[in-house]
Amino acid sequence: MIGSHYATIFLALLVGVSHTASGEPSARGEIAFPPAARQEVLKRFPSLKGELGFAQGDIDRDGVQDIAAIVLYVEKETDMESIVVLKGKAGGDYSLIAESAPFEPHMRRSESIRVKRNSLYVAAGGGTYTEYAGTTYQFKSYSGRMLLVGLEFERGEIGGDASEHISANFLTNKMIERRIKDQKKTITYRSLRGRHATPIEKFALDAAVDATALE
Repeated sequence: MIGSHYATIFLALLVGVSHTASGEPSARGEIAFPPAARQEVLKRFPSLKGELGFAQGDIDRDGVQDIAAIVLYVEKETDMESIVVLKGKAGGDYSLIAESAPFEPHMRRSESIRVKRNSLYVAAGGGTYTEYAGTTYQFKSYSGRMLLVGLEFERGEIGGDASEHISANFLTNKMIERRIKDQKKTITYRSLRGRHATPIEKFALDAAVDATALE
């Protein structure tokens, strides 16, 4: 699981939406979404308006770079978003192998996506002038399926010491909760009940797992 840096990010969010892409820079220093990948996405989403963020990395551990992206498109005259995963091929082509459930864009929600150590991380959150909150969701490829395997949640005061951090592993069903208040730190270890590891097809940012409600 990854650590978070939401306090810094959300200070910038106060002026609007933020989307982050990570990939290979183009000759002009911009992030370039591969044309072959875009063509594959267009097959699924003919009304594609663009990529709000994308990341490259070997998600399925076959030695070839894959791509994951948050895409914006129109569905029934409404702007919608989805997370898509494209399998890279040795010849430079791509095939779409997974997509999340659709979800609506939100003006005050920051979204970012990245690939690290064969895992896909999708982060979302928001903040005000006094507080911030956000969750990073981790997905891994198992037997050709992308599964939500864990999350990290953080919220706190900007400029204050009160904060809460929850780290959950859905493969082991273990959770760690760290809280700081009035300069006192508490750490709680818990076991989760039920099954929380779910396929990405059932995942949507506007209806995602609430870390504070995990049992």
